[in-house]
Amino acid sequence: MATSSYSVVSATISDSGLAHSNFPATLLAMAGHDLRQPLQAITSAHDILARIVHSDEQLEELARAEDATTQLAGMLGQLVEALRLHEQSTNGPMRAEQMGWGSVSSL
Repeated sequence: MATSSYSVVSATISDSGLAHSNFPATLLAMAGHDLRQPLQAITSAHDILARIVHSDEQLEELARAEDATTQLAGMLGQLVEALRLHEQSTNGPMRAEQMGWGSVSSL
């Protein structure tokens, strides 16, 4: 049975005692930020397709894709907002440097 990346990260966080720190929130913030660029690429591709598709079936599929993209953008926005509120209610996010990892870009 394959182990998911999420399971490995969760086990590592639990085993290391970081579960009570802001480390999980930091991972979510990084994921929320990193997912915005692919979402923008999908949205741009959708806009291009909207100009060239003409059949009713294609337009229907395009509308479904637009709905899914809008929902994903909303979820990412909620994630980023929840993390912002979390940071305001605590001492801010855990920094990679505080954990001895150096900069986040080196991970």
